[in-house]
Amino acid sequence: MKLTIRVLALSALLFAACSEEREGYEINAQIQGDLADNTAVYLKMNNAQNRPVDLDTAYIKEGAFTFSGEQENPELHYIFIDGIQGNIPVILENGDIRIDAHKDSLSFARRSGTKQNDLFADFLNGSRKISKKVMSMNADMRAAAAARDTATMAALRDEYFEIQEEAKGFELDFARKNPDALISAFILDKALVTKALPEDEIKAMYDTLSDEVKDTRIGTKIGETLKKNASTAIGAKAPDFSAPTPDGGTLALNDALGKVTIVDFWA
Repeated sequence: MKLTIRVLALSALLFAACSEEREGYEINAQIQGDLADNTAVYLKMNNAQNRPVDLDTAYIKEGAFTFSGEQENPELHYIFIDGIQGNIPVILENGDIRIDAHKDSLSFARRSGTKQNDLFADFLNGSRKISKKVMSMNADMRAAAAARDTATMAALRDEYFEIQEEAKGFELDFARKNPDALISAFILDKALVTKALPEDEIKAMYDTLSDEVKDTRIGTKIGETLKKNASTAIGAKAPDFSAPTPDGGTLALNDALGKVTIVDFWA
């Protein structure tokens, strides 16, 4: 009986140890193509200036490499292989992440194993279907141009604008249907910058995002931008600020409330 209890206790300890080892993330990648052992692989993330900075380095052995660590919130990262063009975008989050790619087409890598990377893969698959239409249309456009077929070229131009709208619609529809996807925040950020939607609609979509996505860097950025824009919108209450007066003093806007005030701005 004592032996059984000891065995069970040992099993529980081993299970707990294994569980602890599984905390954090582990990226296991397999790259097809001729890559020498000890080729350096870099895990990078864009900084506030949108420039990639190195976070970790691994080395290829028999076409494989591994990164591991802990990640508080899901964030978009990039994997670069020394001497190889392109990179592999991957969402770093705790869990076991699997990547399969060929060295000559890193952008077409398959990533899986965690929630955000599975959603990212779904988004990329949909985007690539639209990209194939664009590539096919471009080939038809070149052929029509070579044949000086103006009627076909005009029709293809109309088709191009239709595909543009399809791509825009696909992205926004994906964001609406997947409020718990990190890529949805990137879609909203793009819509905010390009003014693809009225800001109130973007705000409504932002409000549906999961707390996990809102807590990421891109989610926080969108929230701050929407808050700032709302405070300076036409008809909104002006934020308090202080400025020098002509006699050399300082006046705060709140100090002038209740009085007729003219605020004159100049460069």
